Amino acid sequence: MPDYTDKYSIGIIGGGMVGSAAKQYYKNARVYDLDPKLATHSFEEVCEQDYIFVSVPTPMGEGGKINLTAVEETIEKIPEGKKIILKSTVVPGTTERLQEKYPNKMLAYCPEFLTAKFAAEDFAYPDKNVVGYTKKYPDLAKEVAEILPKGNTLICKATEAEMIKYTTNSYYAMKVIFANELYDLCQALGIDYEMVHKGMALDKRINDSHFQIFFDGKRGVRGACLPKDTAAIVERAKELGVDLSLIRQVIEANKKYMS
Repeated sequence: MPDYTDKYSIGIIGGGMVGSAAKQYYKNARVYDLDPKLATHSFEEVCEQDYIFVSVPTPMGEGGKINLTAVEETIEKIPEGKKIILKSTVVPGTTERLQEKYPNKMLAYCPEFLTAKFAAEDFAYPDKNVVGYTKKYPDLAKEVAEILPKGNTLICKATEAEMIKYTTNSYYAMKVIFANELYDLCQALGIDYEMVHKGMALDKRINDSHFQIFFDGKRGVRGACLPKDTAAIVERAKELGVDLSLIRQVIEANKKYMS
C-alpha cells in the first residue's frame, strides 16, 4: 500500500475498525485510543500532527437516537488551529454545528465506506471518497482530498456528505430485507434462491452486494452499523417532521429475522 506519511503527519483518534484501517495506510500515523492496546501515542502527541482523523464510536442512544458523546468530547479536547477530519458516522448537520461551536478548529467530514472483513483494503483502494466542507472552511475539503487514497472523489457540503453516508447504509439495509423476503418466498415455492440471485446479478444495473442471506448462520440486518444508522436517521427525520416510512418498515421487518 502507498504511504504518504513522509509528506503529511497524520494523527488518528479512535483505533477501532476505521482507525486501524487508516493506520495501515498511513504507516507512520500516530494513534490514540482509550484502549491502550490500540494506541501508539498519547492524545497530546496525536494532536501535534498536521491532520487529525476522528473515528470514535457513535452508538445507538435512547429511543434509537444517535449518541454523539464521544465525538463531542473528542472535538472539544482537540486544540484550536488543528485540521480535523471527522470520519465517525454522524447525523446530517453535526459537522456544521460543531464547526460553529468551535470556529477556530478546522473541520471536514469524510465518511467511511468500509466492510469489516476487508477494512484495510477498502480504505486503501476506495470505490469513492466523499469529503464535506463547512461554511467557514470551504477550501479544507480539497486539501483533505489530496491526502486520501486515490479514488473517485466527490467534494460537497458536510451536510450532504453526512446524508450520503446514511443514504448508503439505509439502502443496504433495505436490500438485506428485500433479499430475505424473496428468500422466504422462494422457499415456499420450492425455488432455488441462489439461482434467482445469480439471475438478478447478471443485470449490470443491480449491484450484487447485500443479497447473501446467511452470515454466520444468522439472517437479517445485523452488525455494528446498519441497525444503529437506520434507527438514527429515522429519529433525526422525526425531529424535522419527516416520516421515513419505508426505512421504518425495514426496521420493523427486520425484527422477525432477529428473533
